[in-house]
This record gives sequence, C-alpha cells and structure tokens, in this order.
Amino acid sequence: MTQSLLLFPHNVLEFRDAAFFDLVGQFCGEDIVEYLQLLRVRSVRSLLDVNDIFLPLQQDYVELAIVKKKLAFCRSDGSCIIKIGIQHDVDKLLNSLRNTSINNGQMTTAVTDENDLIIPFEILQQYPFLKGLINFFITSSQNSHSTDKPFLHYFLENFLSNLTVAESRYRYNEQVLDFAVCLSILAGHNAYEFLRINMPGALPSLITIQAKLSKAGFRALEGEFRYDDMNKYMNEINSKFAFCSEDCTSTLRRIVYDVRSNSFIGFTPPLDENGMPHIKYFRTNSIEDLKSWFEEKEMSHLLNLHMIQPICINNQISPSFALAAYGTNGKYTALDIIRRWYTIFEESSSRGIRIVGYSTDTDPKYLLAMKLVSGFFGVLINNPKSKHSSLLKVAVPTSWSWFYLPREQLFLFMQDATHVCTKLRNRLLQSSAIMMMGENVISIDYLLQLIESQSKFKHNLVKSDICPRDKQNYRSCEKLCAALEYLKEISGSDATVVYINIIRCVIIAFIDTSTTTSDRIYHAWLAVFLCRLWRTWLDLIPKRQLDKHISEMNNISEIAKDKFKQKTTKRNFFITSPSFLS
Repeated sequence: MTQSLLLFPHNVLEFRDAAFFDLVGQFCGEDIVEYLQLLRVRSVRSLLDVNDIFLPLQQDYVELAIVKKKLAFCRSDGSCIIKIGIQHDVDKLLNSLRNTSINNGQMTTAVTDENDLIIPFEILQQYPFLKGLINFFITSSQNSHSTDKPFLHYFLENFLSNLTVAESRYRYNEQVLDFAVCLSILAGHNAYEFLRINMPGALPSLITIQAKLSKAGFRALEGEFRYDDMNKYMNEINSKFAFCSEDCTSTLRRIVYDVRSNSFIGFTPPLDENGMPHIKYFRTNSIEDLKSWFEEKEMSHLLNLHMIQPICINNQISPSFALAAYGTNGKYTALDIIRRWYTIFEESSSRGIRIVGYSTDTDPKYLLAMKLVSGFFGVLINNPKSKHSSLLKVAVPTSWSWFYLPREQLFLFMQDATHVCTKLRNRLLQSSAIMMMGENVISIDYLLQLIESQSKFKHNLVKSDICPRDKQNYRSCEKLCAALEYLKEISGSDATVVYINIIRCVIIAFIDTSTTTSDRIYHAWLAVFLCRLWRTWLDLIPKRQLDKHISEMNNISEIAKDKFKQKTTKRNFFITSPSFLS
C-alpha cells in the first residue's frame, strides 16, 4: 500500500534547532526529539545525511540506555529492535523530507516554470482540507490506471476547474453528465435543482441534461410510439415477450411550445381510426389558428402513459420501458382502446416482440374493452383475433364449468393488483357503504375495536390505517392483512376477517414476488371463489331478510339502519362491479 506523504512549509529544509525539534516532535514524538538531541542532530539537512538513524542503539552505550528503553525492545543478548510505531513515524518523516528535497531540487532547476505551484504553509493551515485533497489525487494517480479512475476523481476535477471560471464558461465531462442524468431521474427535478444551486459548478443545468437526452434520442414526442427503441431495448436484454400497461394520471393544464417538434403541447390530440393519437397535430404558422385552438380545443388534464414490461427468462427482473405518452381528456371509448391495443400488438409483432397481454386499472372503459376482447360475458363483432395465427391456446377441461374464458386468446389481461387491493380497502372504509356476509356485517368498527383494545405491538395498526382519505394507501392493506390473527379474537368480526382475507389472497397471488407458482394459482382462485360464493348468496337471499339482519344489529344507529334499508338493490351490500370483475 502506498504511504501518504506529509505536507511541510516550503522552507522546511532550512529548519534548525528549535524549529527542527518542533517539527520532529509534531510528527514523531518527544522521545525521538530527546534521541536526536543526544546524537547532536540539529537540522533537517543533517538528519537527511544520516544513513541509519537508529544504528547507535545497536551498541551498548551508557548515555543512550534510558532513551533506548523508550524507543526499542531489548533482548537478553544486548541486541534490540525498534518499536513498530516509532519506526513507522520516523520512516514517514524521512520519506516526506526526502521527497520535499527532491521536489525542491527540481524547482530550483526550473524556477521560471509557470506550471509549478507552491502552496504556502499558512494556506494549508487555514484550509487543512487541501492536504486531504492533494493526498487523494496522489493516491488516485498511483493506484489507478489512467483509463480506470474513480468517478470521484472526474467529479472533483470537473468541479474544481469550474470554480475558477465564469458561470457562462462551465464545462462538464461525460462522466459528470451521465451522473447528472441519473441523479435527475432518480431524485427528481426539485431535488436535483436544490443540489445544483447549492454546489455551483458541480452539476449541469436541467436544460443541458435535456439537450443530452435529445441528442441521444431518448426524448420522445407527444403521442409517438417508440417501437424501434423498444425493439432495441428488448434485444439488449434478450427478451421477445412483454406485457403492456396503460394508465392515466392527472396533470396541470398548460400549453407549451415544443421547439423540437415545432408544435404546441397541452391540447388534446385527436385519435385516428386505430385509436392512436395524432403526432404533431397542433402545428401552425398562423396566430389566428392558435387563437381558435385556445377558444375551441380542450386542454389535456390527463397524461396517458404506455409502459412495456419485458418478460425475461430465469425470472430476471428488467426495468420497464416507456413506449409512449400523450395528453388526453379521457373522452374515448372502449372501441378506441381495443383498436389501440391491436395496433400496438401488430406493430410489436412486426418487430419480433410478442405482446402477451395488457394491464390497466379498473376504469370502466378499460374493463369493458377487456371483456369484449377476451369474450368474458361479452362479444366483439368482427373480432380480429378469430383470424389471427398467434392465438394463445389453453387446454381447459370441459368439466371446468366454473372457467368462463374462451380457450383461445390473442392476449391476456390483468388488472393492476395494487389498485384492486386499495379499491377493496376503500370499500371497507366507506362510511356510506355497508357490506353483508351471512349474518355479519363487514365494518371498520371491528378494526377500531382491535386498535383500542389491544396493544399496537401486536397488530401494528394505527387509526390512520383505516382513514378513508388516503385512497392509495397500499401499505395499509398489508398491515390489515398482517393483523388478521388478532382480528379473529374480536367477537362478530367473522365477515370482516373473510373480507380482509380476500385482500390478502390478491397480495399473495399477484404482488408478492416470493410466492411460488402453485401458491399464486391457489390464492388467486381462492379470492375468486370467495367473491363468487358471496355474490351467489346475495342473489339468493331475499332483500327483506337482509333488512331484518340490519334491524337486529346493535352496532349500527337507527338512522343508519333506515338509510341502508332504503337501498334499492342487494348489490349495494357487495363490492363494486369493477373490483369483482378484476
């Protein structure tokens, strides 16, 4: 391992007497000072001229007997060995002084060389971190190959070079640019800007990052489906199968001009005959057209995002790929969705990528599209899948009367399991909803009773877990399932236990990555059959009998009882239809 060198004042070679002994005492201790005083070594240069400073200790000199015991271990035969720590400190001091002497000799031969830099001792005392910085670069240059330097080397080098120039002349090497791109993506723009502003010269601006991404072809146009980029990515990870997901999220209504596409973004692009958005639709050189768009066209308040999740061999998990994104107002039909799905499927198939299926949340339009394409209690006239050669065929036994899907499917469908869990939880927490299962009611009152009657160290629940305001609190679903064993101890909670078990089955079957294939199948169908039995029971039991059960309940107020009796259908005592069909 390379030994780091000590930093000295520029005139250290001229140190004598008190200055010399102070220097030795600082780095080697007072015992070495005493030893050198006995040897009459009184300057740096005389110290450097001595070949072996510890040679006198090998002799049996009376004058050195006391200091010899301090510096060395003595044997019975009169020989001695210098203590390791003392030997290390002295060697480090001598090596540093010799290095300083060599550098001083080089500087005296080229005093006029402007590239040489001498750091005054006063500066090093005022800014001691400079010693560590110099040692870092010395160690980095000695231990690393010129092409294998650590990122910190490039970062500090770039940062320090920018500190001495104006902001308009900041430059960034490729390593720092790549790091900045990753940081802005992982941390977000706000966190990135906070770091950049507080470290001037260290990180490039977001405009620079966007320019780098655009140059590399990573910046997509609104409504552009990047099939070729997807194909390239799939080839890199050696995958030919993928699941496609689609979902919308709210966004701010704002119109911006995109220089790259020479078009305005923020208006809702119309869909073509294939359900695909028109690219660069809002392009014009006329101010009158722009005025009419603001007056007549609707702004997008939703962002529709299409993601591709590769399916890899050996259960390898690969990052998803953003296929397309565009603004929308949500005013499209299930047929538009179906046409779009078939278009994505055909375009991907032409590039050798097999889309196995599609995944969305429980939006009614998407749910209807899934039912029509899959033939699940619905028929799509002129369904293209009937003529397709890439059908997935499942050998379903004829005795499976409970399996309702047709045996041939072009692609599969799956609802977002996280959304399903949160929707089931939200249904449980709704104060305006009451669900019946047998003679028991499914209610959060039992959960409140559990929280108030037992220690949190047992069930790990708090009242915020059953707060209906946070509708996307998936962590609450996991905590509810974990508290099932303690909930069973609450009298009358049987129906609530069964309901939370349904949520637990969904988590095990579709979310938990450690679940085996057989367990996934078991828990998936267990949740399905529980819901089917519950639904069948509601269909068979008379409405007046449900009203009677409600009247006999002691944990519901009379006002609430009258309200629930006024419900027109028995479906109000069940989960929502989208959740059931999911």
